[in-house]
Amino acid sequence: MVEGGESQFPDIELSDSAELIRLAKKEAQRAWADDSRLTATTTMPWGETYEGYTLVDMYLAELAAHSWDLAAATGRLARLEELGSQLAGPALQGARSMLKPEYRNAMGEGNPFGSEVTVPAQSTEWDRFAGFMGRDPKWS
Repeated sequence: MVEGGESQFPDIELSDSAELIRLAKKEAQRAWADDSRLTATTTMPWGETYEGYTLVDMYLAELAAHSWDLAAATGRLARLEELGSQLAGPALQGARSMLKPEYRNAMGEGNPFGSEVTVPAQSTEWDRFAGFMGRDPKWS
């Protein structure tokens, strides 16, 4: 939120969302088309510098987390589970490499990342990923 309580993000009409997602896909493909970007360094708006491969990990974790959010909210976790380790495993590995403990609850409870939720050892990779990202895999 910015001063006055207004969001710093633009309002997006649901009817525009599919086209905006396609546009974001094209922008991401363009940005990562050159493999040398994986070893290039980039300074983020918050001042930290990362190599490209770490930014890919961040991007994957972000997309996977919000995919889980949408699947959980719409009762489609079983569909997400069908993807199994193809997405959740690499997303968890990437998240573990970049999500520092000081990021958890840094801007208030759950913001930008909540505390890790402990899951049983026999949990699916999606449950382990969700728990690591501060989500309760049993949420409904």
